[in-house]
Amino acid sequence: MFVANEHAIDALVPAFDKSSFFAPGLGSTSIGKLSDFGLFNSFRPSVAGPDPKSPFVLNRLAMAMRATGADCKHIMNLMWEYDGEITIHMLASPRWHGDKAWKLYGKFMREYLKQILKSSSPKL
Repeated sequence: MFVANEHAIDALVPAFDKSSFFAPGLGSTSIGKLSDFGLFNSFRPSVAGPDPKSPFVLNRLAMAMRATGADCKHIMNLMWEYDGEITIHMLASPRWHGDKAWKLYGKFMREYLKQILKSSSPKL
């Protein structure tokens, strides 16, 4: 199944406009809350962990965004929530992003997450 999936993904890559990936910038997307998909819900730590009959527990799910070619000038980030934990996956080429870019990106992400936490805090 894995090999069939990889062949299917490879077949889709030419359908994307590659010009948007070869200009410097930041690409960001979110899969959202994985429990909304209904996949793997029985195996989440909060569900399967306490259940002695559960066959296994999926502690973390990893996903990646495929960037074709070594010249991808974007910092791509992909976010998702799995069982109450937010994961941010980042992909970038060191050819285009040095220490200064990563420090700027880290500063931006810290500020962004602070704003999210502040806006989702209950009003007292």
